[in-house]
Amino acid sequence: MKILVFFLSIIYYGQNLFAVERIEIPVYTFHRDDTNNVVLEQSLNLMWQDDESVLNVTKNWEEAVEYCQQLSYLGFNNWRLPSIEELISLIDESKFSPAINNNFKNVANERYWSNNSFNRNQAWRVGFQFGGDFPNNKSVDSYVRCVRDNK
Repeated sequence: MKILVFFLSIIYYGQNLFAVERIEIPVYTFHRDDTNNVVLEQSLNLMWQDDESVLNVTKNWEEAVEYCQQLSYLGFNNWRLPSIEELISLIDESKFSPAINNNFKNVANERYWSNNSFNRNQAWRVGFQFGGDFPNNKSVDSYVRCVRDNK
């Protein structure tokens, strides 16, 4: 599901005084499964790990990628490190410390790795204290939250 947002632009000096621009902003629907300590997202069809390990496991980027690939949780072996876009979808900008959707119960007010490289030596992370994204050296330890396609 997406929300359509329309912006009205006014260009000065007699050029195109009114222009309407259509931008689609995704709406994410989360549901917590307390029994299994996961959060399900319906529009992207994702299952997010939300057990206590997401509060304790820190790895460098390469170890984080491998950790998620090797994770066996709830009988599933197809876990992976999320993309930067998927991690950003968890941010709730109306909240602070943690700035994450209310369905997530286990979250450190720190940065979590994404699977996206920024360059050869850096990768993107999302910080849930303020809800921002930041590149950092792949050799630095950060928190890990795995995700899987729930198809």
